[in-house]
Amino acid sequence: MSSHDDPEVELTAAERAALAALPREIPPPAALEGRVLTSLQNDKPAPGAWHLGGFRYTGLGAFAALAASVALFCLGLWVGARRVTPPAAPQAGDRYVLLLLEDPGFAPAASENALVAEYREWAVGLRRRGLLELGEKLAEPAILLPEAMATPSRVAGLFILRAKSAAVAAEIARSCPHLRHGGRIELRRIAET
Repeated sequence: MSSHDDPEVELTAAERAALAALPREIPPPAALEGRVLTSLQNDKPAPGAWHLGGFRYTGLGAFAALAASVALFCLGLWVGARRVTPPAAPQAGDRYVLLLLEDPGFAPAASENALVAEYREWAVGLRRRGLLELGEKLAEPAILLPEAMATPSRVAGLFILRAKSAAVAAEIARSCPHLRHGGRIELRRIAET
């Protein structure tokens, strides 16, 4: 590193004088503006030509460039579509709701973002297996009716899933990250109406 690269190094009097003697602004050559204008006026596209990425295309070249652009666009769509894993077809069975309850015992050690990521990963795994229909975090504040019914626990979120039996639904509920953080889950079968 030279002394000029370090902002903490003092310049000598001679260096300061040399720096002060430098011109503050160097004007462009007088003929530059005229050359630029002439170049721009002479660079008008031919009839039927078009520009792409700084290149001028005419006739068959224009058609080939357009076809290549469309082909690359379609390839990008195809690659992007292949990267998304669609959910599996819904499993046969009853629908169950997992109500995520939080009471004074709920004490996650992770940050809110880490919790959301953990729950999302769990839910994506269920969705890929065709077990999950819905998963939502509930916003605050809750409105309790009648107001005197306040309870020590609150419903913080819910998941709706399909399972072949209550035992399978309970097994899925036991794998929910909510339980590892001190939360409780109320599992209920959704009645057919």
